[in-house]
Amino acid sequence: MATPTVPAAQPATPLNPFVVELPEKLDFRRPEEWKRWFTRWERYRVISGLKKQDDETQVNTLIYAMGREAEDVLASLKLSDAEKLNYVAVTRAFAKHFVPRTNVIYERAKFNSRKQEAHESVDAFVTELYRLAETCEYGDLKEELIRDRLVVGLADTQLSEKLQLNAELTLEAAVTAARNSETIKQQQKDLRPQQQTPAAIDAMRGFSKSKGKPNQRLQKTQRDQTAPMCKWCGLTNHPPSRTMCPANGKICSSCGKKGHFAAVCLSASTKKKKSAHQAVLEEVYLGQLTDQKDSGPWRTDVAVNDLPMKFKVDTGADVTAIPTSLYNDQVMGNLEQAKKQLLGPGRTKIRTVGLFRATLRWNGRVCQEEVYVIDKLHDALLGRPAIKSLDILPSLLEVTASTGKLSDPANILCHYPNLTAGLGLLKTEYRITLLPDAKPSAITYPRRVPLPMLPCVKRELERMENLGVIRKVDEATEWCAPMVVAKKKGGELRICVDFGGLNKYILRERVVMPTVDECLARLAGATWFSKLDARAGYWQAPLAPESQKYTTFLTPFGRFQFLRLPFGISTAPEFFQREMLRVLEGLEGQACLQDDIIVFGRSREEHDARLHKVLQRLQEAGITLNAEKCVLHQQSVRFLGHIVSASGISADPEKVNALCLLAEPTDVTEVRSFLGMANHLAKFLPGLSQLTKPLRDLLHSDAEWCWDKPQQESFSAVKKALTTTPVLTHYDPCSHHTVSADASSYGLGAVLLQETAGQRLPVAYASRSLSDTETRYAQIEKEALAVTWACEHFRPYLLGLRFHVETDHKPLVQLMSSSRLDELSPRLQRFRMRLMEFDYTISHIPGKEMHTADVLSRKPQKEMDNCSPRSLSKAIVEHELLTMELLPASQDMLENIRAAQNNDPILARVKDYCMTSWPKEVALPPDVQRYAEFAHELTQVDGILLKGSRIVIPPSMQSDVLERLHAGHQGIGRCRARATQSVWWPGINRHIQSYVSRCPVCQQHRKPHTEPMMHAPLPKHPWEAIGIDLFCVDGVNYLVVVDYYSRFFELKKLKRTTTENITQALSQIFARFGAPAIIRSDNGPQFASAQFKTFVKEWGSCHVTSSPYFPQSNGAAERTVQTAKQLIKKSPNISKALLAHRDTPGKEGFTPAELLMGRRLRTDVPVAPHVLKPSWSTAEFRKRNEAYKVKQGQQYNRRHMTSTRDPIQPQTAVRILSGPPITGTVIGPAHTPRSYVVSTAGGLTRRTSKHLQPLQPVATTRSGRAVRAPSRLDL
Repeated sequence: MATPTVPAAQPATPLNPFVVELPEKLDFRRPEEWKRWFTRWERYRVISGLKKQDDETQVNTLIYAMGREAEDVLASLKLSDAEKLNYVAVTRAFAKHFVPRTNVIYERAKFNSRKQEAHESVDAFVTELYRLAETCEYGDLKEELIRDRLVVGLADTQLSEKLQLNAELTLEAAVTAARNSETIKQQQKDLRPQQQTPAAIDAMRGFSKSKGKPNQRLQKTQRDQTAPMCKWCGLTNHPPSRTMCPANGKICSSCGKKGHFAAVCLSASTKKKKSAHQAVLEEVYLGQLTDQKDSGPWRTDVAVNDLPMKFKVDTGADVTAIPTSLYNDQVMGNLEQAKKQLLGPGRTKIRTVGLFRATLRWNGRVCQEEVYVIDKLHDALLGRPAIKSLDILPSLLEVTASTGKLSDPANILCHYPNLTAGLGLLKTEYRITLLPDAKPSAITYPRRVPLPMLPCVKRELERMENLGVIRKVDEATEWCAPMVVAKKKGGELRICVDFGGLNKYILRERVVMPTVDECLARLAGATWFSKLDARAGYWQAPLAPESQKYTTFLTPFGRFQFLRLPFGISTAPEFFQREMLRVLEGLEGQACLQDDIIVFGRSREEHDARLHKVLQRLQEAGITLNAEKCVLHQQSVRFLGHIVSASGISADPEKVNALCLLAEPTDVTEVRSFLGMANHLAKFLPGLSQLTKPLRDLLHSDAEWCWDKPQQESFSAVKKALTTTPVLTHYDPCSHHTVSADASSYGLGAVLLQETAGQRLPVAYASRSLSDTETRYAQIEKEALAVTWACEHFRPYLLGLRFHVETDHKPLVQLMSSSRLDELSPRLQRFRMRLMEFDYTISHIPGKEMHTADVLSRKPQKEMDNCSPRSLSKAIVEHELLTMELLPASQDMLENIRAAQNNDPILARVKDYCMTSWPKEVALPPDVQRYAEFAHELTQVDGILLKGSRIVIPPSMQSDVLERLHAGHQGIGRCRARATQSVWWPGINRHIQSYVSRCPVCQQHRKPHTEPMMHAPLPKHPWEAIGIDLFCVDGVNYLVVVDYYSRFFELKKLKRTTTENITQALSQIFARFGAPAIIRSDNGPQFASAQFKTFVKEWGSCHVTSSPYFPQSNGAAERTVQTAKQLIKKSPNISKALLAHRDTPGKEGFTPAELLMGRRLRTDVPVAPHVLKPSWSTAEFRKRNEAYKVKQGQQYNRRHMTSTRDPIQPQTAVRILSGPPITGTVIGPAHTPRSYVVSTAGGLTRRTSKHLQPLQPVATTRSGRAVRAPSRLDL
């Protein structure tokens, strides 16, 4: 159907004397095309003159141009009738409908993975990069990042390398260079035409099925026309970089070495093993996998432009192709002419209808591919480039022609696409149940993260948020845990949360686990085994909404809550174990321990059948697996401390290797330690005394050292007895377990003990030597390493159980249990984080009772064991480096601190003690003793002494650091808070307080000291003491007079605020109520005049003024002024307002009139006659008044954080904070409370203590200059 045309509008001055066609209709099945379509529409609107028409015409034309589906979308939009005729409102609604919320992480990932495709021009590539960058929110870096992506993504690798060498390269220069290179190459092709290189499709047919050999002619032709074959994997389809090779890190099945496939293995053993019926396919073009027997094709569902389609996975095909029967022009667009000649079996040419560019989606992964449309093609074929881009086969392992089976986990798991797709989700929610006495714990400030690392932390939080693992929290929560950042392999960050405050209140659930004997009995007779590993185990369990509040944690970007079961919850292993048992319940040939699942069978067929059932059940339960960690089709595996194989079940030798390989003693001390270990288990060793006699003879004081055959036989016999029953017991998960771990200066030792019939018997032994780096750890860190390594070594026995840890290092108990993570040293911090998956308690026992672990640590195995201590050591080093990056100091500053520490004799000595051990009986010098009090917190990282995670500052740098801490002239508390996150030395808090107190700048601007509230004593009778004050409302002056006893006040209007008018008004009031004994006022000129003094004297009163600049001392009058102002502003009749106020009870329950005149006043409010009768009782009033003053004072003191101040002694130099900044000397106290007479350059003055600040000695820097202005903070 022809596209309708709309004649251009005819303005007064026509711009377009031609007919403009409408844009093509919008494809509603591809909403991402809206932005591009709308841009073209806007151009049409301008060119055609439609923009100058009324809104209704523009809306109708827009809907018509979009297509008939637009009517339905418009009807679904929540627009009023008026808005549906408004062009701006309609277009905004359509944009909101079509453009989803941008996932910046996903958009940037698409941008960063974009490379120039084959036959894609440079201009097209650059245009596509600009389009992708539009949604990446790069801001000012957009041009620079497009330049980087262009250079890295160019198909011409030589040009890419050349451009990378240009440090001054701009985007414009990069585009120009790429265009010039493309033009030159095209010109060379025109000058020197070459034969077209065909691409082989469906290359599986290139093999002879009768003999299972490749088509030699086809292979030779392909090898001659393709890039050089990689010597590591045998393929040609990846960049020359070794890191990009599929064989990188893989193990050769022929020689057992890493880094290459068997197809290109050069070892003699590989060559000898080859035969006609079992030949590794070395020369298969493009890594083609084939089989002599028909094992069935691999198929998977892939979305082509969002249209689901079943593909045959063909690793031998150069391109992706579909039959004409599956081609849909509405979804896939118009076809282009094919650019390459495709060949089939025997190099026969294949007729192509055309090709189109499509977006392929598989399990959340996306790629852009050219898809060929071929007539009479039987299946849709997914070619190797698409397979690699979508990561359908994570690795291509060699496959032998005679096997007939695929042992690569990816090849089996591809039949269960949901099993490896993203993060799984169990159907059962986990609920956290707290003990009745649970007390919420919360932190109020996040741990500091350096500015350079903030983007990485933010990206990881956003990734977890996008995965649905966490969510942002805005509402208040009682629980809030601290966040700690750790590094994973590859340099990525891991967000860890310390739930120590929550774990101690969680009510545990007990999971009944099968015994070892029951599990081993089920494994009897099995010959084939597979192990499966769940991806991000605990995160697959959803957290109940009511439990999410307990997992709140604080970050520099706000608070978050977990939506999935977080790592670090003590009961997580038990819950996950229970759920795994429930999911796999009823299936034969399987057993599981946490996220590890073992599947077994008596034959390959039985094993495979059971494996598929397990995989099906896991997929139905919503669990996903980590394909890289799954090991399939093995004939021997470790399980629950045993070796299970086709030959039967035997004890794992690694359980006793540490003791079996124990070297013989070399002196009497080692003999005594070994016998102590044996005697500890003597009750289970009948005849031990006879066995150990040759060894005990060496302990005699008069015996000479002699290690001969009798001693060797005795030593070997005791070791054998200790590593066999009845001493060595079978593991039982239902029993209580204890890990005993110890560290010597060169080794680690551990034993797993199990309580059986009231006795503790060993289940397994372990030991290993320390690496060179580990030997330099502080002793407390070695002990922590021993505990961490022991728990990880015995992980199969301990995970999911509550167990106990014993150590002979007492300070370690608190550090590994209750101390906050951010208070620990980097190594101890990392050890604690690695132990988060375990549920343990820890206690101290004397070293003399740790016989076994002590002996093993002193005679460790030379070889590293299989629990990857090297990876543990590497993780600790990585965390140390991360911690050093987190330290708030530049590299130059760290170098200066390191040098200063080494040059300081005290700190050099402290460093030595940290590396060895602190003396217990030797008296230490006082300067060293100050550090000895914190010995368990001191450690060395990269040559720098730390206390926890704080740098120990040597004395030579302390004054400089104090100045840096006080940059910005912050107060004592804030300076201490800064120091808490970065630096330390003995007495630092005291030094900070002294330094800040002496800072002249801070003294000058210091806030006046607020003392506790002082109440004026209640007068003995009414009208004994009054307060007077002046105020103005709406231009009218008033005099207020208030009785301090009853709070009854009089109000008088004044024409002028002269002393004469004031005294006349006061005379009238005194004539009515009597002359007061005391008159309180401020220091206004009217009240300081001689005329007012004469007036007071005539009436026989005493005049008391408030302290200058401190009106609070006449508080009653000040407060009454505020009340009077409100009455005047709000009441049209001030007389009635005063009457109502005087008859309203105060805080004590009495009205002002009642307290002043002994009776209530009659008002327009009905009242019983007896109430108006005079009555007088002051005792109850005084009692209530006193209670009210106490309560008021407590509230004031709490609100203003007051503190009692010592009296200022005479001759004290002070700074006067009120009025102009001047200094003076205190002469003595004044007649009013808390007031002093001060001598200044201008004479004597009176000030309250709040406005007097005693002067401190001036703080100086190392150079002796006074501290005046803030300096830039380098720490």
